[in-house]
Amino acid sequence: MKHNLSENIKKYRKLKSLTQEQLAEAVGVTVGTVSKWENGNCLPDISMITELADIYEISIDVLVGYSTPQKSVSISLQRIDEYYKQHQLEDALMECNKALVKYPNNFDLLEKAARTHYIFGLERKDKNAFSRAKDLYEHALLNQPENLKTTKLIAIRHGLAMLEPDEENKIALLRDININAIYDAEIGEVYRNRGDYEKAYDFFPKVYIWESSNQQIVSVTGLTLL
Repeated sequence: MKHNLSENIKKYRKLKSLTQEQLAEAVGVTVGTVSKWENGNCLPDISMITELADIYEISIDVLVGYSTPQKSVSISLQRIDEYYKQHQLEDALMECNKALVKYPNNFDLLEKAARTHYIFGLERKDKNAFSRAKDLYEHALLNQPENLKTTKLIAIRHGLAMLEPDEENKIALLRDININAIYDAEIGEVYRNRGDYEKAYDFFPKVYIWESSNQQIVSVTGLTLL
């Protein structure tokens, strides 16, 4: 893991139009100390880093500029994919959780881990996996890159919708991302499951609506669905 603290001390000092002398006076150190920080000859302690971040009006993370090696993240993602393809979901989850300890804010990892927990929850009827998937999806949204593709964003929001236990909220979430009616069937399914066949019919104009209890065709608004 690398950081860019020395470069950022200089970068944000200049963005604030501060001289080394002015910064030194503001934080109570010598000009020589500021020079050493910017040259990488020594680093400020944590309390001084906090003070510098306040002066620059940025977060400590931004000031420190931590970056994780993308290659390492990619290796973890590849391992998760391999386990997933082999249907080794427990191993995939273990790899997800191990990687998240090292890269807790990596968007691609968060999205993949959320999806893996969701699939595990479906197959094993595991509520804890569903809860974990929801947390990961929400954390992924907080860490989405600026150039995130709309399709990827919709996929995450769809995952959150499917994990929503309240049917009204689920319908609202699905409607919000129902571009070109791509989620009509899922919205109709929610209405059908709650017994609201009239509304379900609006989303299943050419599909059978079966009553789950006895598998008989249901008549909706006077029309028998054939």
